[in-house]
Amino acid sequence: MMTCALSSFFDHNRGWNIRVLIGHISSSSFCFTVFVAEKLSGISAAKTLHEAGIHDILILEATDRIGGRIQKTEFSGYTIETGANWIEGGGNPKLINPIWEIANKIKLKTYYSDYSNLSSNIHKKKGGLHSEHTVTLAMDAAETNFGLISNFSESLSYKEHDDISVLASQRLFNHCPTSAVEMVIDYYYYDYEDSEPPRVTSLKNSEPRLTFEEFGDAQYFVADSRGYGNIVQYVAKEFLSSDEHGNITDNRLKLHKARHNISDLSQFWVEVQMEDGPVYHAKYVIVLASIGVLQTNLIEFKLHLPKWKKLAIYEFNMAIFTKIFLKFPYKFWPTGPGSSYFLYAHERRGYYPIWQHFEKVYPGSNILMVVVTDEEARRIEQQTDAETEAEVMEVLRFMFGRNIPNPSDIFVPRWWSNRFFKGSFSNWPIGFSGSNFDRLRAPVGRGRVHYGYVHGAYFSASPFFAPFLESSNILSTPTANARGLFQMPPFRLNNRYFLVRAGESEFESLGVINTNPVAKTSMDSGLSEEGKKQTARAALRLKAMGACDQSCWIWPSITQRAYQAAEIIASVNGVNRSHIVPEYSFLDARGLGAFEGKKLDSIAQVYEADYISSNIKPPPIDDGTPNESVADVFVRVTQLMSILETQYSGDTVIIVSPDSDNLTVLQAGLVGLDLRKHSDLSFSPGEVRFVDAKEIPTYKKPASGVYQCLKPPSCN
Repeated sequence: MMTCALSSFFDHNRGWNIRVLIGHISSSSFCFTVFVAEKLSGISAAKTLHEAGIHDILILEATDRIGGRIQKTEFSGYTIETGANWIEGGGNPKLINPIWEIANKIKLKTYYSDYSNLSSNIHKKKGGLHSEHTVTLAMDAAETNFGLISNFSESLSYKEHDDISVLASQRLFNHCPTSAVEMVIDYYYYDYEDSEPPRVTSLKNSEPRLTFEEFGDAQYFVADSRGYGNIVQYVAKEFLSSDEHGNITDNRLKLHKARHNISDLSQFWVEVQMEDGPVYHAKYVIVLASIGVLQTNLIEFKLHLPKWKKLAIYEFNMAIFTKIFLKFPYKFWPTGPGSSYFLYAHERRGYYPIWQHFEKVYPGSNILMVVVTDEEARRIEQQTDAETEAEVMEVLRFMFGRNIPNPSDIFVPRWWSNRFFKGSFSNWPIGFSGSNFDRLRAPVGRGRVHYGYVHGAYFSASPFFAPFLESSNILSTPTANARGLFQMPPFRLNNRYFLVRAGESEFESLGVINTNPVAKTSMDSGLSEEGKKQTARAALRLKAMGACDQSCWIWPSITQRAYQAAEIIASVNGVNRSHIVPEYSFLDARGLGAFEGKKLDSIAQVYEADYISSNIKPPPIDDGTPNESVADVFVRVTQLMSILETQYSGDTVIIVSPDSDNLTVLQAGLVGLDLRKHSDLSFSPGEVRFVDAKEIPTYKKPASGVYQCLKPPSCN
């Protein structure tokens, strides 16, 4: 399991805060882009730019290898993974985890993790096995509760404050593990996956786990002499040159480059100074580091990081998942089918609880592995290996008798103590809102869906760059169709899209403009009675169009009326609530600045300005309402499409917007029309349209139809 948390993108000229810390600069090792990256996400990001035709890049890696916490080592003659070890959700033929796809391409050796026989393999604290009957009752209760809290999580409102811890949800359904066997089963369900206990983990943002819903719940253990990191090598060698032995020789990759500080030199320059002396300058600097590293002073930012970004970084959790490996002269544990995993039930939660033998993956190796997490992992990192060995052997002798041999070797990884990582992977804490996460990832990627996994790191890079490159006028038309990027108008669409404007809001029923995001989740921003009727008709229209006949995903803005509309659409079309994916920023109603609170018909003045230029903003106001140009909206909706086209393939997606402008700008971009005339495509409240990127709707033949725009938003 793995994730990457990124600092913020900063462009001096535009003032955007997007996803990575990027300062606008030029080049003393002068190059276009410097990546300060140590993991799969950094390699994936660099590859994305390379595929876009930008080859003048430099990758600075702090350690002696690429891959971050995907790391192998040799242990008593065998290759073990000290970090990421499993491919989650492998083997689903309908929707394939890309990491699983690469693993199959390179014939990486993986083994299905079979946990089905745990009821027969839970050891008592002082020896002997708990009865299968006792364990089965406890596991059935845990499984029932797991289903209840997952369903309850889906019922929670999108509102930021509407969240509870996993532990609170367990108590809500009268499930309170107290005995040693109940606690170790609870640990298996939650701590083993999250690396932190249920009392600190957000329910709404951890259950149900979309990784397993999308890719399936099968997990495959990597045990290959080449190492899990061979997947990272595969991705890297798709754009970095290598020799005949497969070693990367590209001089754009620099190893042993620990960061020191990143600072502005001027309005157009940023400098990256390394610990060992070299100084690099580039037009853009992109920092990809673990949340644990960002919470330390390893990287010193001498340019401004806004307070909201710092808070988002410091409030998220970096968890610790430690695998302790032991080699014995001979095996003394059961090795038949269904015996690979066994548990140790102790009244102290997390005390050497989950064990695995390697006879299935490395026959005759006589290796055991035990997993510890959170405070136990932190405690163990601070003691000597001899002290850890003594504790482990006491546990093993309780389980298998006093006469078992001492290990001939022990290996204890120390991710928390390593200054380049400061933990294993991130975990979503209770109280950390969706908006905060958007500020942390700020704002593109699949991170929110697959945070904590290797494939989340793989996915995290490519969607970000499309709007960034387009807005920076970096991409030329021939490179716009590079894989991993989304360019308007699109070469093709991977999915079917329906665009829906939510029904009339309470404010609109009063004839008042309301676009201030501060009020977007208030009931006053909800559907009026007429708006509910309009939305019901929209839902029936979607049903008649067969939008969800083969399943669909509904992506509404979290604005009250849009989310209410999504719930109505889901109910009418028989869509499970888990397929409603609230969007926290890209689908906000267009901010109209000083027009806030004015009569609805005054929006005509905004559209008159739009006709002149897509870059004209409404007059500003100081109440927190943004003043967005058409180009600003275009960037948002392009970022949304980048996510959707990366996240789904062959699916149906229903986009629900609180206003018309998001949808008209999106449709104009998809069709290739002049964005200045987007309002000619206006959506009425409750209107539904199927997206056909090939033509303008016959019932909406705008004047802009004669103004083709093949490189939006520059349509002048």
